Amino acid sequence: MTLQSELLLHKLRKAESYDGQLLFIDYDNHHISGLHEASESFKTVSFVERPEEMKSALEYLQDCHRLIIHPHSYVELLHTGSHIWQARLSWFANSILLPIFVSIATTLITLAISS
Repeated sequence: MTLQSELLLHKLRKAESYDGQLLFIDYDNHHISGLHEASESFKTVSFVERPEEMKSALEYLQDCHRLIIHPHSYVELLHTGSHIWQARLSWFANSILLPIFVSIATTLITLAISS
């Protein structure tokens, strides 16, 4: 995942009050805010990216299955977008820890067979 999309995902998570909340992106005023009922308070997060860069980063995040782009500048974070740390932990376990454990197990089996 690119750094720009990672930062955008962080801003979207900050604007989200609960999982599955629709977020509105105001490209003119450079704000992201969650949809809310009249009685609820809501969070607004500002951004400095140009609209073209923002749209390409949103499309990239949609291709990575982190969010869904709805019509009229609305987006919805998916579970994998809201809980990115779980995806990172899974990547760390599969890419780093698993090969280490396989290497250790292979070494121990080779030593047991050769002795």
